[in-house]
Amino acid sequence: MGFIFGIFLLISNNYPLTISDLLISDYLPNNIIYGFILAAAGKSAQFPLHIWISSSDKRNIDAMQGPTTVSALIHAATMVNAGIYLASRFLMTPHSTNINNLIIIIGSFTALYASISALGTYDMKRILAYSTISQLGYMMVAIGIKNYGSFISLWHLINHALFKGLLFLTIGSILYSHHNRDIRNITFDIKENKIIYFSLLIGLASLIGIPPFSGFFSKDVIIEYLIKDGNFIAAVMLYVGVVFTAAYSVRMLKYFLFPNDKSTFIKISKSNIFVLIILSTGTIFSSLIYYYLKYLFTNFGYNSLDEFYHFSILPFLLIIGLIIIGIAIGWNTNKIKPIIPSMIIDIIQNGFYIDAIITNLIAYITYKSSIVSIRMQSGDHFWNIFLFVLSATGITSYLYFVQSGGIL
Repeated sequence: MGFIFGIFLLISNNYPLTISDLLISDYLPNNIIYGFILAAAGKSAQFPLHIWISSSDKRNIDAMQGPTTVSALIHAATMVNAGIYLASRFLMTPHSTNINNLIIIIGSFTALYASISALGTYDMKRILAYSTISQLGYMMVAIGIKNYGSFISLWHLINHALFKGLLFLTIGSILYSHHNRDIRNITFDIKENKIIYFSLLIGLASLIGIPPFSGFFSKDVIIEYLIKDGNFIAAVMLYVGVVFTAAYSVRMLKYFLFPNDKSTFIKISKSNIFVLIILSTGTIFSSLIYYYLKYLFTNFGYNSLDEFYHFSILPFLLIIGLIIIGIAIGWNTNKIKPIIPSMIIDIIQNGFYIDAIITNLIAYITYKSSIVSIRMQSGDHFWNIFLFVLSATGITSYLYFVQSGGIL
């Protein structure tokens, strides 16, 4: 809907429909940009339009019901990134700074919300799904950065595509051998599954942002430029997200490597070992894509990138400290959980009930709409008068237009 709304506004205001032409056009009105932001938020699972990827409401069927190989492709590397790409391209056009602030708010809240929600589930695919939502939030925040937003966002997008694809395929190998998605019920021997173990370790290290793995560099740049632009609240939210990302990653790794009363030792299929080796190598070196992106953006006349990134010791030490705190939390979740109020645990395990609220709201609107539709055809005097008013004011003609199937 947002995408169609934005296109209709471009047509009605005589703007070109190609982004290359829009880049050199006049200042774009906010309402046009809002339409494409809505489209990007839905496609890239930004809060509260995220429940199609991972839903905590058991009544909903989400994207994680599909095969893990599909998740590795379209829920980590391609489809969910389409919204990020759309937003990054459109924010290269002339626009209001209010748009940047809105995108930073949406992205930072999504990143923090999803990283906390990942701690509320033991389903390994849902953990990675919430992780994907959180990392998409980082990319959305990057788009809102004033000078280098699109460049930073696409850099983190490529890094994320590799390490999240690696994680999904590694999890897929585990699920292929043991059809149980609960991390509490699975343990595997490192000696017999070295490639699986190292693939998991490399993917999680990149996700957490441990240097020198790829996730560190692009995440560090995002937060550093937020602080430079004065967006301190968003930076703090992302710093807290770093802690929770480390926590849920280490918690999952701990369950896989150390047996408990419920766990079962499994021998993992080696059917896709070659793919895991390629993705592991790509994950380790993916930050080098920075130089290729810099070349592309410079050639297309983007802002000068000569002074783009300089290593700073204080942000580096801060992120390392937060990662250590997150690792400690993840390693000791069984000890920390009893001291947290049960109400808070329930809220986190149910995704803050966002899924249930949206599902019930849609069901309520659908039910009430059907009641109104039935009563308007019942012959009741009140509803006859109501229908007459709609007809007299011309509203029914618009309703007919909406239901006609016509494009224009």
